Amino acid sequence: MSIKTDGVVSGIATTTLIKELSTAASRPKTLLETKVSQLNTKNAAYTQLNTLMTSVKSSLTDIQKVSNFRSFSTSVPSDASSYFSATANGSAIAGTYSVQVTDMAKADMHILGGLSSSTASIKAGTITITASGSSADFTSITLEVSATTSSSGLNLGQLASALNAKAGISAYVLNDGSGGTDAYKLVVLSEKTGEDHKFSISYATKTSVTGTSGTDLSTSITNKSRITGQNATAKINGVDVESSTNVFKNAVSGLTITALADQDDAGVAAQDVAVTLDTSAISTKINTFVSS
Repeated sequence: MSIKTDGVVSGIATTTLIKELSTAASRPKTLLETKVSQLNTKNAAYTQLNTLMTSVKSSLTDIQKVSNFRSFSTSVPSDASSYFSATANGSAIAGTYSVQVTDMAKADMHILGGLSSSTASIKAGTITITASGSSADFTSITLEVSATTSSSGLNLGQLASALNAKAGISAYVLNDGSGGTDAYKLVVLSEKTGEDHKFSISYATKTSVTGTSGTDLSTSITNKSRITGQNATAKINGVDVESSTNVFKNAVSGLTITALADQDDAGVAAQDVAVTLDTSAISTKINTFVSS
């Protein structure tokens, strides 16, 4: 059992004194901790205020110009939704626009005479693709079908892969399913649609190569099928318009028409697109500012 003699000899309550001295010594630390807590609270408040002010600024920007109140919506009849879509921006003019898609944009395509399989070797030679459109992504592409002097060149699949790696064109092997000796064909097409991306293609067998191994692609290439690149066309309010892609952006200011299918071929008459001022969008902008 411990015996306490606090203050018996000295007459001073040392335990109480030590506690008071300890409390006094720790007071600066307590004051600093309180100050840090207050500063953290202020910092959180300033951060929240900054977020709110940023929201106010953003919502104010949305309503400070007249153009910000020019939000439009478009309405496309259900009968036309399979043939085109429409959107409008702030420079549009409210009204009704008659639209009929008459032709879809197409990429220039060459289908070269077939071989018996995708791994059939092609007689060594040089294939040359020359741009004939004014906006083509290349001027001329030349590819050696064989990098050696052997009588057999690349096979059909390898040739397609090599051409597909070239900028501006795509290539693949097409199997017509007939099972014949010419079932596998080489398809070469422009990466972009429209008349300005057309090209011509030729093939020359290497005369310096001896032997008869491989198929003479030069014979097939002269009998190639061709799908000519063309622009998309449409009638807007009865006026003929065209675009190198299936998107008509500049025909009517602020109105974008995206062609989805050929109405003319389907026998579907022109359909009206309604462009109206979107008051709900304007209301949303004002309410957002008020809430901020």
